[in-house]
Amino acid sequence: MKGAANLVFLIVLLAVFWFLMVLPQRRQQRQRQQLQQQLRPGVRVLTYSGFYGDVERVEGGHVYVRIAPGVVADMDVQAIARIVEAPAPPSGDEAGADGRPVSDRPN
Repeated sequence: MKGAANLVFLIVLLAVFWFLMVLPQRRQQRQRQQLQQQLRPGVRVLTYSGFYGDVERVEGGHVYVRIAPGVVADMDVQAIARIVEAPAPPSGDEAGADGRPVSDRPN
């Protein structure tokens, strides 16, 4: 009888381990794969290092992300944390006559 109780306890322990460890990892893996499938030029992303940028192109396991004007970073696909919504265009009060925000214009 004691052996059967130990066996039931072991099975319950393995089931708890499965639900707490394996299933969440599978879910995260599926989410990463979906994110990688959505990467295409023009998509705004956040990297795990904290850079926001726009995808220039995707080649194999590499993503080329424009993080500043004239600066394109070659990153591994795994470095992309998430896709972010593009920022809203500035309102009329914040934009100059050329349509650019006042803070972006040279002095």
